[in-house]
Amino acid sequence: MELTPEEKQKIYEEEKARLEAQEQVKKEREKRKANRRGLGCLGVILGALVLIVIGLLSEDPQSPETTATVASPKPLAAQRQVSGDYLKGGYAACVSEELFDQIISALVRKDDRGYQYLLGHGCIVTKAGIPVSVLDRTWTGTIKIRAYVNNKSVVLWTNTENVVRNK
Repeated sequence: MELTPEEKQKIYEEEKARLEAQEQVKKEREKRKANRRGLGCLGVILGALVLIVIGLLSEDPQSPETTATVASPKPLAAQRQVSGDYLKGGYAACVSEELFDQIISALVRKDDRGYQYLLGHGCIVTKAGIPVSVLDRTWTGTIKIRAYVNNKSVVLWTNTENVVRNK
């Protein structure tokens, strides 16, 4: 049985469309895999940073690791004057400027659910008296700092008002 030229053309076009569809599906799968890998790595890194920040800035001052700092002969106010800038406390701070902008937006919009989510995912409310170094300032009133707790440090973004400059 011999195929007519029209039938041959139809088969050719169907096979061509099938191959193009397979290529497109393959490309989409590769994109999804790359996106998942990137998001997975980002999630792991962000999760680790959140745990570090929470661990550093929410340690109990009566714990054995901080007893030496608490038992220092100088009062905390005197320590602040010697060490430089420190946090007022009670302000939000985040591990990235983008997250800080998000938490400020949530506060302005009175979006409590968004605010609570960000507190568990890269943002914290700071404690007073934590020594810091100022790394960068923006014209919008945002400041990048390095906070020091128990010989460890973490880089955070917060409001300029949260940092007390010690001259």
